[in-house]
Amino acid sequence: MGAKVNVEVTQHGDVVLLTIEGTVDTLTTNELNTIFEEQINSGRLRLVTDLSAVDYMASAGLRLLLTTVSQVRQKGGDLKLAAPNENVRRIMELSGIFTLIEMHPSAEAAIESCSQ
Repeated sequence: MGAKVNVEVTQHGDVVLLTIEGTVDTLTTNELNTIFEEQINSGRLRLVTDLSAVDYMASAGLRLLLTTVSQVRQKGGDLKLAAPNENVRRIMELSGIFTLIEMHPSAEAAIESCSQ
């Protein structure tokens, strides 16, 4: 059985919340990339990614987040991360991704920060 990922996309004013559930690795990043690209191509450039239900993130997932933040920033937007669990947070801290992408303790806090 392969890795699975589910994504719920909801609009909060001009901010799009992408709630990801499952494993983010080489088997699931293509699906996630398609979802991020749909948002960007539709002009939705203020993105928050809720990671609270992500049980594992591989380096492919980190690359996807870095690519996405670069794309949205080039177009005047931003990507913010929210609520990774302890294991995912540790992987992200070790990678140094938090120096490049803002992280918030909750999706609500990340959405609110987009309004400031």
